[in-house]
Amino acid sequence: MKHLIAILFTAFLLAACNQGDQPQDTQSKKERAELENYEEFTDQNPNFLNTTNEQTAVKDDATKIEEIINVKTPYKAGNIVISGKDAWVTVYVGKECSAREKNKIIKDLNEVFYEGLPRLQFHVNVKP
Repeated sequence: MKHLIAILFTAFLLAACNQGDQPQDTQSKKERAELENYEEFTDQNPNFLNTTNEQTAVKDDATKIEEIINVKTPYKAGNIVISGKDAWVTVYVGKECSAREKNKIIKDLNEVFYEGLPRLQFHVNVKP
């Protein structure tokens, strides 16, 4: 009698364990599918390579800054670095300038940049 109860109890435990695995397995398949879809359509994590054909927002901002320089000023765009809310922009003016002229150019460029990308804080470096 004890052996029969032990066998039935063991069978009951095994049946309970097998039933518990099926929903969890289904759940893990759903989660895996969601992760695969997420990874396929996003490039949010900067630690991984871009998995989409779309550019990131930083590239878009750098392109926008370069467009602003080319369209609204007679100057040539140099190095553009964006980190968080700060953007460091080098602009080549093509001639030597006094300190007063550089400050005027920087002020004018900051105003133009702010019109195009108001969320960024610009640090402009003017070079001849």
